[in-house]
Amino acid sequence: MFKKQSLKLCTCALAVSTLMAWVSVQAQTKPVSSPVVQQGGSGSITIEQQWEYIVVSFGKTLFGSPQKTLAYRSIGLLAGQEAPELENSLDILGRFGWEMVTIVGSIGGDQQVVLKRKYNRNLVNNEYSAILKGKELYIKDLIDIMEREQRLREEFARSLEAEKNKPRLIDLDAAEEKAKRDDRDNAIVNAYQDAFSKTELASMSTVKVNSNFGGSRVSLVATSDLTSKFLINGNTYRRSEIKSYIEGQMNKYRFVHEALDKYGDVDLTVDAVIQFGGKAVTVYTYKVTWSQILKSWR
Repeated sequence: MFKKQSLKLCTCALAVSTLMAWVSVQAQTKPVSSPVVQQGGSGSITIEQQWEYIVVSFGKTLFGSPQKTLAYRSIGLLAGQEAPELENSLDILGRFGWEMVTIVGSIGGDQQVVLKRKYNRNLVNNEYSAILKGKELYIKDLIDIMEREQRLREEFARSLEAEKNKPRLIDLDAAEEKAKRDDRDNAIVNAYQDAFSKTELASMSTVKVNSNFGGSRVSLVATSDLTSKFLINGNTYRRSEIKSYIEGQMNKYRFVHEALDKYGDVDLTVDAVIQFGGKAVTVYTYKVTWSQILKSWR
């Protein structure tokens, strides 16, 4: 637990310092030096211009498994993903009084986030110093949020387990049919995994096979490290050779399992990677699908 918190602390420290330094450059503020006084027929009217704004883009919004919304599953919020990276960024700005007004842009592309807060001259003048001096407190706050989300996940898992173990009336026919579907899916998965293990690719690959929708679709996704086989002189390769090699291997592998549903499809994907610069670089992707309707690979 101590190691995990230390890791979280370092990660959050980097996130806070990087984000706030970036925001300080990108923020578009509209400071107000003093109230505006307008002269009228019956005297002067003081109008306080009390808002300031920042307009910031965090790039593409990526969605994943729910975290904060898990707490609401018990009252009927049964669907929805969350964008934890965007949430984390807004949480940091929220600690400094920034409230999101709107988001401009579409999901899947860059989005512009507009935030506002009441203008406070002392806060603006001393904010960066406060960030530097109080960084540890904000990091602790973020760690508290992470721990809260972990508790929510654990509580949600317990509620699922309790729901699963509740006494219920069982339709034996439906239960037996489900067991048959599960057995069929397992047989299909095992057949494709076994067939792939017999290819030359298997020794340099990680592979995942799924059969879902009651045996109506099979997907195989493999990542094959071809560094030792195709990297030349440390920094060159021939894509044509990799393409020919992968296609030759998968042509031997392509088959349709007899237990597959008559409307079922088979998706085969292989990502060929080469280790370079400390990273696995994808240099070729093979993808082919068997269509039961067309009775062909495409």
